[in-house]
Amino acid sequence: MSLRAINLKEPASAYTPTVPGERLLDFLRELSGYVILRNDDVVGHLAKGGDLDLLVEQPAAVERSLVATFGPPVIITKRCTVWGYSYPWGHIDLFWSVQWRGAIYLRRSAIFSRARTSPLGFPKASLAHEALICWFNSLLYRGLFKEAYKELILRAAREDPSAFQKALDSAVGRFWGRRLFQAARDGCPETFVRWFQPLRAAVWTLSLAGDPLGTLGRFGKFLVVALSMLLAPPIPWMAILGPDGSGKSTVLAELGQRLSGALHLKGVRIFHWRPGVIRGVNATQDIGGPPYTRLPRGAIGSVAKLAFLLADWLIGYWRHVALLRARGWLVLFDRHYLDLIADPRRYRYGGPISLARWVGRLVPWPDLIVLLDVPSSLLQSRKQEVTLDESAHQRQAYRSLAQRIPGCQVVDASRAIHQIADDIERILIAFMRDRAIQSLRF
Repeated sequence: MSLRAINLKEPASAYTPTVPGERLLDFLRELSGYVILRNDDVVGHLAKGGDLDLLVEQPAAVERSLVATFGPPVIITKRCTVWGYSYPWGHIDLFWSVQWRGAIYLRRSAIFSRARTSPLGFPKASLAHEALICWFNSLLYRGLFKEAYKELILRAAREDPSAFQKALDSAVGRFWGRRLFQAARDGCPETFVRWFQPLRAAVWTLSLAGDPLGTLGRFGKFLVVALSMLLAPPIPWMAILGPDGSGKSTVLAELGQRLSGALHLKGVRIFHWRPGVIRGVNATQDIGGPPYTRLPRGAIGSVAKLAFLLADWLIGYWRHVALLRARGWLVLFDRHYLDLIADPRRYRYGGPISLARWVGRLVPWPDLIVLLDVPSSLLQSRKQEVTLDESAHQRQAYRSLAQRIPGCQVVDASRAIHQIADDIERILIAFMRDRAIQSLRF
C-alpha cells in the first residue's frame, strides 16, 4: 500500500483531457504492422469520448512505441486478446485477435489482406470487416446492439454485399450468416439481439471444428486472465475516512460526478461503510441517527457484531467490489471498517479494541485510503450535535489511525469542495499511473 510522494501542486494541465491530435497522427504515420478496426476519424472520435482500436501484429513493440510517445498511461488493462491503455485524453486498445472467449470469428490475416486506406492515409479494416466487428463486439460480449453502428452495417450490406456475406458465413456458418445478412439488407440488424446466445454457440462451434486445440488453448487463457483480473483488478478502490463534519459524502459525490466516464472507466460506484450484502444494500442502520445517543453493546454483542461485519466484508468484497473493479468500475467507500477502530462509540462497539484491530487484518483493505482532516472547531460547527471536546477527540483518533496506516494520505478538508476533490483526484491518478508503470515490462 506504499505510495510515492505526490506533488499536490502539480498543475491541472498534467491531467488535461485534450487529445494530442498532431502527435497522435504522427504516431500512427510512423507505426507499422497495424490496422484501425473501426472509427477511423481518430482524433474526432477520441475527442467525443470514444477509443482507438488497433489490430496489431506485435503488441509488445507497439506498447513500447506508445509509451515512448505519450508517456505512461494512467491505467493499463491486459486481457487475453486486447491490451488497453487509458490516458486522460483517451483510450487505445491493441488487439492481436478478433475472437469471443477463445473462438476466433474473423482472421487477422483476412483483415490485413483486405485493409483499405482511410481518408487520413492510415490502414483501416474493410467496410465488411468493420461492420462485422462493430456488430459482433457488442452482440457477443454483452448481448446488445449499438444503434450508432446501424448505418455502417446497412451500408456494408448495400455497398459490399459479397464480402459482407462471406465474412458473416465465415464467422457463424451459412445458416446464421445468411439470416444476419438478410436482416442487414432489410434494415433491421438489431433484431438479432434475441439470438445472441445461439450466435455465440455458432462462433464457438465453427472455431472448435476448424482449430480444436487452438480454440481450447485460447479459452483456457481466457479463464486464467479472467481469474487474474478478479484477484488483482487493474482499477483500484479507495476509502475516504474522517470524523463527523469532515465532508466525506459531499466530496465523494463530487468525485463520482467528475470520474464517471473518465479514463475509460465503466463508471463509479459508491458504498457506505461496508458492502451491505447482509441485511440490505447499505448498512445505514448501523450508524444512523444522532451519533453517541445509544449505549454500546456488551462484550458478547460486540464480538458478534465483529463476526457479522467480517462476514459482510468478505462476502461483499468478492461478490460486489472485486467484480465491479474487474469490469472496469472505480469503487469508492464512504467510511470503512477502519472507522470502527478510530471511533468505536459511533458503532456501539464495547469489546476490546485489540480484537477489533485483529479482525481488521482479515477485512479487505482498499488500495488507497484518504483521511479528510478538519480543525476541531470547524468540525463542531458543521456537526453541532457533537460537542467540541468530542470533535477534538475524533480528530485526534483519526490522525493517530492515519499514522499507523502505510500510504494513508491526509488531505486538508477545511477548504472548498473543488480543492479537496482536486487533491484526491491527483492522488488517485498518481497511484494508478504508478501501478501502470510497474506493469510495464521494459
